[in-house]
Amino acid sequence: MYPLEHTDLKDIRLEEKPIFLLNTALLPIRQVIQQIQKDNPAYKSVQPISITSSAGKQIIHCRGVDLDMDGFGNETDVIETEKWLDFPKGCKYSDYHIVSGTATLYDIVFLESSTLALRMPKCLFSDLIVPDVIAFLQDGECWVCRKKRDICPGCTGGKAQEFDAFMGCGVSLACPLCIGLEFMAIDKEYHQKYYDNEPPSEQKAARDKRFRNQLIEFGYLQQWEARWTAPL
Repeated sequence: MYPLEHTDLKDIRLEEKPIFLLNTALLPIRQVIQQIQKDNPAYKSVQPISITSSAGKQIIHCRGVDLDMDGFGNETDVIETEKWLDFPKGCKYSDYHIVSGTATLYDIVFLESSTLALRMPKCLFSDLIVPDVIAFLQDGECWVCRKKRDICPGCTGGKAQEFDAFMGCGVSLACPLCIGLEFMAIDKEYHQKYYDNEPPSEQKAARDKRFRNQLIEFGYLQQWEARWTAPL
C-alpha cells in the first residue's frame, strides 16, 4: 500500500470509488466527524467522497465502508480482488464483494506546505493489495499458512498449487496469500536457484532481509520472532 501525500490528491478519481485504508489511530480527533468507538480496530476501509481546498490545505472527505471479502481461494481470486480494490465500480468482481456504507465519516486534512506536511502523520493509504486487507482488516487470518507466514511448498495438500507456489519440500517459502504473490514469486525463484546447493552468505542475507521487511510492513515481525524463540 502507498501512503497518500497532498500532491497525490489531484490524481484520485472519485468516480471510480477506490478503496483506501485509514489508520484512525493517527487522526486528530477534530478530523473525525463522528466519534470512533474505542473497541473498534484502528484500521478502517474507506471510500473518498469529495475533496475540498481552503487556506493552504486540502481535505479529503471519506465514508467508512464494510467489505465482505472472504476466501481468496486461488491466484485468480487475489489478482481480481486487487483490481477491484482500485476500481470497485468497474470491476467484474464487484458482485462478489458487497460494499455497504457505514454512518462514520472522516475528514483527512493534507497541508499544502511541504515543510508542514512532513510533520503530519501518514494515515491514509491507497494501492491496496490482498495482504494489506488480511493484515490490517482481517487480523492476519490466512487459510494457506495458518498465520505462520511461510509454507513448505511441497507439503500443503494442494494449497500451493492454487497460487503457483508449488515446488520441492524442505524450504521456507513466503506465503503467497498473506505475504503476497509478487514477493512469493521472487522468493520461489531464490529457493529454486539454490535448492540443491547452499546459497552464498550474501544472497541468503539479502533474502532474509527482504522477508523481514515484509513481516515488518504487515506487522507480523513480533509474532514471527516469538515463533522461533518460544521454549520447546
